[in-house]
Amino acid sequence: MKKEAVWIFIALGMWALTSIALTPQVQAAGFGLYEWSNRGNAMGGALVATQDPDASAVAYNPASMTRLEGIQAMTGVTLIAPSADVNIKGGEHVTTKGKVYAPPHAYATFQINDWLWFGVGEFTRFGLGTNYDHDWQGAANIYKASVETFSVNPSLAAKLSDELSLAVGVEYVYGKMDLRKNLRHTVIAPGPTYGNEWIMYPEGDAWTWNAGMHYVPNDWLSFGLTYRDWYEFEGTGDGHFTNAAGDDDITMSARFPASVTMGVAVKPMDNLTVEFDYIWTEWSSLSAMYYEFSDKTVTAIPEITGNEITSKKHYRDASRIQLGMEYLVDDQLTLRMGYVFDQSPQNPEYADYMLPSNDRHIVSSGIGYDWGDWTTDVSLMYLWAKDRDINNAVVQDTEIRNCTTWLGGVSIGYKF
Repeated sequence: MKKEAVWIFIALGMWALTSIALTPQVQAAGFGLYEWSNRGNAMGGALVATQDPDASAVAYNPASMTRLEGIQAMTGVTLIAPSADVNIKGGEHVTTKGKVYAPPHAYATFQINDWLWFGVGEFTRFGLGTNYDHDWQGAANIYKASVETFSVNPSLAAKLSDELSLAVGVEYVYGKMDLRKNLRHTVIAPGPTYGNEWIMYPEGDAWTWNAGMHYVPNDWLSFGLTYRDWYEFEGTGDGHFTNAAGDDDITMSARFPASVTMGVAVKPMDNLTVEFDYIWTEWSSLSAMYYEFSDKTVTAIPEITGNEITSKKHYRDASRIQLGMEYLVDDQLTLRMGYVFDQSPQNPEYADYMLPSNDRHIVSSGIGYDWGDWTTDVSLMYLWAKDRDINNAVVQDTEIRNCTTWLGGVSIGYKF
């Protein structure tokens, strides 16, 4: 059975990695994504301090790996279906095009000896997916925006005492973008036309690092702390323009933010765990996205006056609050639920159609089932965002309404 499990997880891990190339990501508050396991999803992501982690500790808090025995592995997927209504006053009413996104995750942890652990994981921390009709009224701003990233994150954890563990890791981030606009301009007759389509495909990578702390003073109380550093992303690729001489080379750059997560977990009963987490993200580091073109064709586009374009964001630092509960019915069945408040970092003066969202609330639930060395976790989440009115230099007289998302998925784990 052990050998069969090894081959199963090799196959599942290969599926998770190959599916990255096929899977665009979904909108979040900013670009942040926290759907790293379905146990975590069911608990609103509140797993940084728990005394009973699983292999997804690599993502939530690698220092808690020291509470895992032997070799453990997990893989899974979260299905995400967002929707939002966009009302342009005196103009068009549209609903973002329905798509289902499926970011995967995969983890493995290894106990090296009594005081040292190694873990590696693949998961997504930043992503965006927004889709409108090709010729909708706001297409000059955007009709498709896809930001795809995935992280491969190896970490080492050391047990300094029975109570305290520390961890440090490096993170490799690969990302690519697909941004599309129909640039509106007037040709002879009055009224807008869509003569120049602008499509950009930059992709690149970056390196960063992370650290964690896990402290368990007794059997009913535990604390967790993690830090993930910022990274400077630079991607290169093609920029395609219709009604122009040909394609352009393009370079896109942006700074993705650092974050700090703090959590406390309590066990008022042996079979009940309640955890509260606070996440602070330095979104102010993402002041803008920068695009630089070669001079082969961009000068032929009347809407673009130079080889460099700055898409101003001026995001603000934001907070996320997570509350999760886990109740063990018996040795096999576990019930879970959670709540999240996720503050939007968007600056109203620079908000646009790329990210039709606002402060978000999430309620979640799920179950876990263990049989022998196998575990299965299932989650279901519902997200709704506060309505937003946009009226600035970029987007005028627009209402964002009914911004909701359904999320659900399954994770499978095995203890070798």
